[in-house]
Amino acid sequence: MTEDQWLPLSGSVVETIIQLHVRKEPGATVVSVEGEVDLLTAPRLAAVLTEQADGPAGLLVADLSTVDFFGAAGLEALAQAQRRAVRAGVSFRLVAGPQVRRLLSLLQSEQPLHVYESLAEAIG
Repeated sequence: MTEDQWLPLSGSVVETIIQLHVRKEPGATVVSVEGEVDLLTAPRLAAVLTEQADGPAGLLVADLSTVDFFGAAGLEALAQAQRRAVRAGVSFRLVAGPQVRRLLSLLQSEQPLHVYESLAEAIG
């Protein structure tokens, strides 16, 4: 009988499921999200977005246009980011396709989310 062999992971498990890229544009910070937003990865998304909401830019954009899966846990991550942005005086906008938009319609918030179809629209 042989022992189970464990394969080493390159990076954390969360980083293999979701990739977050932060870049600065004139007057805006853009957080591009790739992969899956679920119960495991939503806290990482919330942490990055809330950290960027405290930055010097007056606009924070979460680009979800290339997300493969967006679960209900992602709604709380976006709500946290929006609350932080409001407190910091930062405008928070989303770029999302139809699948994400459908789930976003379930989010009941005092501050409605501003959702755009393209990054150019959200920044412009």
